[in-house]
Amino acid sequence: MPAASAALAAAVAPAAPAEDEEPAAEVHCPSAYHVYVQLSHWFLFSTQKPKEKTIFTLSLESFDAAAKAKVIREVKSIVPNMNLMEAKRFAESVPQVLKENVPKEEAEKLKAAFEALGAKIIME
Repeated sequence: MPAASAALAAAVAPAAPAEDEEPAAEVHCPSAYHVYVQLSHWFLFSTQKPKEKTIFTLSLESFDAAAKAKVIREVKSIVPNMNLMEAKRFAESVPQVLKENVPKEEAEKLKAAFEALGAKIIME
């Protein structure tokens, strides 16, 4: 019977880890401080306002037929190296990109000038 009790004791006793096996990884629970820091960073960066656009593209969409001559003259004065015939073709083939990479202040001035003539300008 001693052999049976030795076999029973070996079956019940926990097995020792083999030499080449790695111990089980420890489960890391973050401290309250780390959770606070992560949440505060998330809140800080998720509530920031998007950057304001400063460079625009102006597109001439339409204009009143009565103001066609004034719009053609204004297009000719704004676009460099454009003669009167090219400005007329440009105005007759709207919608067209009038000017690209324009700073905000200049874009607002040009939009106001064209709207005073009866044209519709889109700032993109």
